[in-house]
Amino acid sequence: ALALSPDYVPAITNLGGTYIELNELKKAESLLRRSLALNPRLPTNWRNLTLCCHYELLNDPDLVKILELIEEDIKPEDKIHYDFALGKI
Repeated sequence: ALALSPDYVPAITNLGGTYIELNELKKAESLLRRSLALNPRLPTNWRNLTLCCHYELLNDPDLVKILELIEEDIKPEDKIHYDFALGKI
């Protein structure tokens, strides 16, 4: 699917998740960042990104963005993913 449509977010997301399952975290991180650049309001991708990264600073741009998104009017099921991402700090 990505060969035909390289910006197709669902395919990028699925491949990123597959790389997480294969413990190829650098590849997963790259794909998840790509999908979030195309659509930053994907709570499951933010959650998955925190599985790939090690955060040392609380003002890391990823964490700042998650905190911004969690303040928006979001569905409870989306908030759970953001909360999980923040819990990985």
